[in-house]
Amino acid sequence: MKFAVRNLLLSLSVIALALFVVPSAHAQKNDPPSGKFGIGAYVASGIPGIPVPSGLSGTYAINSDMQVGSYLSLAVASSDGASATTFLLAPYFRYLFNSTASPYVQGGFSVITGGGSTTAGIFLGGGLSYYMSEHFGVHTDVDIIDVEFSPSSVVFGWANLRAGMMWFF
Repeated sequence: MKFAVRNLLLSLSVIALALFVVPSAHAQKNDPPSGKFGIGAYVASGIPGIPVPSGLSGTYAINSDMQVGSYLSLAVASSDGASATTFLLAPYFRYLFNSTASPYVQGGFSVITGGGSTTAGIFLGGGLSYYMSEHFGVHTDVDIIDVEFSPSSVVFGWANLRAGMMWFF
């Protein structure tokens, strides 16, 4: 139930971005950064059994169409005297189709460790970003293909959802 609520909220954020930001952006210019480093924060929801904590991201905008970066998160939870720590490192490459709002494709490698196990895999997906200026932007994305190596699994569909914002300097 908790998973369904988180996915519903993140799905609604994708729809809200598409319905409210994109139409109002027609009068504004989408201004993706170029040659700048950015830091950001994001919220995430993963597939059941593989937790994907929210966290921070670092991105370098190679030019206005290409970005490289990494998601990074550390989640510590305790309940009834027991604690669990989950760590995520997921470097990615992103190609933006620059328009009023920028749809993009992204792929990368992820390592999630926690609860005594480590999961590594690759992901491929896409999303939508909008840059109010070359210094600030918002994004939402979804991993459509998520291939995990250990334990072995392949997920097609809305595997991991993320929504966040970035500040470039």
